[in-house]
Amino acid sequence: MKKIIGFGILLFLLPIVVLGATLEAGEEYTLEKEKTAHDLYAAGGNVIIDGKITGDLVLAGGNILISGTIEQDLFVGGGTVTLSGSVGDDVRVVGGNITITGDILGDLLIAGGQIHLTSGATVHGDVVFAGGNISLNGDVLRDVKGAGGRILFNNKIQGSVNITGDEILIKENTRINGDFTYRSKQEMVIHESAEIQGKTTFIEYQGKGSENKNLNILLQIGIWAIVKFSILFIAALMLVTLFHNASTQLVDQTLNRFWIKVSIGFLILIIIPILSIVLFFTVIGSYFAVLVLVTYIFFLLLAAVFGIIALGAVIERKVFKRKIVNWLTALIGIFVSIILFFIPFIGWFVSFIFFAGALGGIAHLWYRHLWLNK
Repeated sequence: MKKIIGFGILLFLLPIVVLGATLEAGEEYTLEKEKTAHDLYAAGGNVIIDGKITGDLVLAGGNILISGTIEQDLFVGGGTVTLSGSVGDDVRVVGGNITITGDILGDLLIAGGQIHLTSGATVHGDVVFAGGNISLNGDVLRDVKGAGGRILFNNKIQGSVNITGDEILIKENTRINGDFTYRSKQEMVIHESAEIQGKTTFIEYQGKGSENKNLNILLQIGIWAIVKFSILFIAALMLVTLFHNASTQLVDQTLNRFWIKVSIGFLILIIIPILSIVLFFTVIGSYFAVLVLVTYIFFLLLAAVFGIIALGAVIERKVFKRKIVNWLTALIGIFVSIILFFIPFIGWFVSFIFFAGALGGIAHLWYRHLWLNK
């Protein structure tokens, strides 16, 4: 098997189907300042957008810098995300460390570990956030909603605020025209110069069975699902783009005699851990057990990605009558996987079947090409 490019945390949801988009993938990608693109999908370890986007922009990677102009929606996710350009419509971003210094004419939906909306930035729509450490210094022309650990306000908000947080700080430059509703274990710390013109409502945490805790659990599940599907999507995107022939071969191998591959995958899930435990109790076998476990984990990760690609390939072949594997296959697969995620039991079972089938296909291909040296 060829080695797979490392991928970081990325972005979450995507437009449903964008057939006319430009797709770019690699270790590094740059759209230079003098260049223009319409709908652009790009992924890489380092992604830089200095040019102009006349449509939507979807980015994923380790480090992402956006200083150009985006006329429509922006979907982005990565380890470190910096947005200094302007966006003509909505922004949806997931990342580890997110900094926004530019203007956003639509809504901002953001989730991350560290979130910074700097002074000078302006969001003309609503702001919805979820994260660990949130700092809002830029102005918001409508409402603010969200949840986080430490939440700091030092900006102007023309609408109302409804938030949940462990620590809430209201600094001296804060001006809120609407109501301010917050849920926390303690009252917020507000500077004497700050102004809240509407009604201030404090709702204290009520304990383990409180509505607030349930809300936080749902929020954490939602963020986990977003990050999970984002990572799987970019992994699938990069595999079908950079390793097209190998991806096509593996998908064909998975779908050929599919239920046999599912059975093989299911047996691998059960037998390999048991075999590794047995080997660990022998002196020589313990070293071999480590190798087996590492290979097993690698196969599981690969199967999680190729199960989604195989799902997209089935839909393309049955619905669109196209026997191809490309970026659209990955896009369809991840979209259907998101739908299945929200269908209890049946949806989860279908996802598991394709995961097991991909695992069986990987094992069969590995056996043919490496073990038998064919």
